[in-house]
Amino acid sequence: NFIVPQNKGDINRVIVGGLSGGGTGTWDFSIRHPLLTAASTPISAASVGYGSSAGTLKWIPIWHFQGALDNAPHPNTSETLGNTLKNAGSNYRYSKYANVGHGCWGNAWAEADYFPYLRRANKANPWTLFGQTEFCPGVPINVTIGVSAGFTEYQWRRNGEAYGGNTNETNV
Repeated sequence: NFIVPQNKGDINRVIVGGLSGGGTGTWDFSIRHPLLTAASTPISAASVGYGSSAGTLKWIPIWHFQGALDNAPHPNTSETLGNTLKNAGSNYRYSKYANVGHGCWGNAWAEADYFPYLRRANKANPWTLFGQTEFCPGVPINVTIGVSAGFTEYQWRRNGEAYGGNTNETNV
């Protein structure tokens, strides 16, 4: 309500990121404000409890970073959370760094796709649950596609025809 208008920001490109306690804040913000979050990049932060918000988080692109030697949280916590999100069909990506502890943010920021990932983030980018985007000719397409919540109106179109109602997700 303040930062976007004061800085002439794009409301559809709000990207939330943080490390350690800021990573926890990243998860919390994404869960509490899915209408604002175009992408999320938590670093060295996870809680199995965040999995209870998988229905909300599945439409937000998340790239989660973790050091393999970290104990706060332990990589098992991050992997359990990640599996919960992936099982919901989430747009979730996970990078774990061998021989690195809690301070893995330099590794995350050095990822070749880190800044391009941020530049691609937009609330209007559709996501097919479970990431299926290629289909064989002649095989019926049966997927759920959606965008993160927060737009005032939705209209899905296929072959020029509107269908699917006015929710942020629809079956194709």
